[in-house]
Amino acid sequence: MSKALSPLLLTAIERYAAAREAKADLAKPIADFIAATENQSPASIADADGAIASAAGLWSWSQKLSWFDRNVLGKRSDRDLLDEVPGLPFLFLFHKNGFLRQAALERISGPIPNAFLVAALAWRRNDWVHQVRSSAKACMDRCLPFTSPDVLSVFFLETAGRRSTWRRWSDAERQSMDALVARPEAVAEIVAQLLRQRNGPLPSWLRSLLQYEWIDPHLKLLAVEAKISGVRAVALQTLAYGYARSTDGSGERFWIDKPMGISGWRPRVWQRALTIHSDRSEAIRSGLRDRSTAVRKVALEAIIDHASHDTDLIALAGSFLNDRSTSIRSKAAFIVERMKQAH
Repeated sequence: MSKALSPLLLTAIERYAAAREAKADLAKPIADFIAATENQSPASIADADGAIASAAGLWSWSQKLSWFDRNVLGKRSDRDLLDEVPGLPFLFLFHKNGFLRQAALERISGPIPNAFLVAALAWRRNDWVHQVRSSAKACMDRCLPFTSPDVLSVFFLETAGRRSTWRRWSDAERQSMDALVARPEAVAEIVAQLLRQRNGPLPSWLRSLLQYEWIDPHLKLLAVEAKISGVRAVALQTLAYGYARSTDGSGERFWIDKPMGISGWRPRVWQRALTIHSDRSEAIRSGLRDRSTAVRKVALEAIIDHASHDTDLIALAGSFLNDRSTSIRSKAAFIVERMKQAH
């Protein structure tokens, strides 16, 4: 069993393969396949791509069918089936034959059913075949304006970090797709999920979203009302420091000991100025009132790094000298002691 696919999706694909081998009706297996992709994480698309092709027998080569094969034996080629079986183009997005991937993309229209299949279109925009990438762009331009904001928000959140590691598309191509996905109603749903969800790597998702300026107007709300403390901490840190800081999935080599030729690898970090006005003092005060230790810790770190001369904030920091958290107490003590030494 492929670990890249959910048991439900793998079973649906195997039923398709069995029906294809038996020359049976494919409508029900394909409908089951599309339904099963609903519960497959869009973040798994890179691993799921080959696993789906293998399980479904979607090989790059195909046998040419003779008149006898078609009219007497009733055999059908994959290309024949594309125009005969509703929904089959969604499965053929994973075909090993680039011509069939392109043909599948050209036949898809209307709203995309779920986030995993949106991820499949995005993955094809990163295809190694230029013509497939072009067809994927046209398909997304045609379909995503009609796709549900709920579907787009799940895709965007769960793949924000992963998509930055896909290297075949240019920055302009990636940005054009991001703009197509992140229309206002989809952005509203993304923010709503960050506010209300209680599970998943939400802080990491928010850090990935910091590369987009459209998240800036929502940071104050996220810093106060997000259910997950990690989301509040990321939003607060961004507001308190006055800039968005994240990684884009790329890395850089650095020297640990140059004379000895010892080097390491670390994520490349970038930052940008916020597009909104951020009152640093107000943000820090809000963080100090938070019920979460993680958020209060970020607020105290912001005082250490950027507000060391704000006597009002330093006085507030002093109220945490007896906090139950060792980390909070130590940061508060550092702030107070540094203030004493300054005078």
